[in-house]
Amino acid sequence: MAPSHGMPVDLFGRSSPAREADVVELRVAAQQGMVYTVRAVAAHLAGRADFDIDAIADLRLAVDEACNCLIQVATSSATMRCVFTIGPDTMDVVVGTEAVPRASVDTSGFGWQLLRALTEQPRLETDVRGEFGGLAIRFTTRTDRSRP
Repeated sequence: MAPSHGMPVDLFGRSSPAREADVVELRVAAQQGMVYTVRAVAAHLAGRADFDIDAIADLRLAVDEACNCLIQVATSSATMRCVFTIGPDTMDVVVGTEAVPRASVDTSGFGWQLLRALTEQPRLETDVRGEFGGLAIRFTTRTDRSRP
């Protein structure tokens, strides 16, 4: 269903009153086989939010890297939690999981450099509040990658 006269649409294509942001949360096993699902959800949300095709491709790759970085340090029974906050021109993404004790993500490696190139302000956080169970990667991306 197409939006009518500039009226925003919700994730199901229904006209909806303007909101500051929509939040979608996804929880999957912290396993390589689940990364495809997280990428697909991210791409779908970006498409519904009118991201351009290049921004969607960048988002898919960034989500893939964030998930893979965390899967490498996740405990064997960990759940990966992904939160997508969709605003008017941006999407804030948080991917987190329970990590093995004293684990960390290599922020000097290729994967992290790719995150830095594809997103705004990527950061690794130790989840001190227990919201994500250990480590979390946060970043922001824009609907149109050509804009600053």
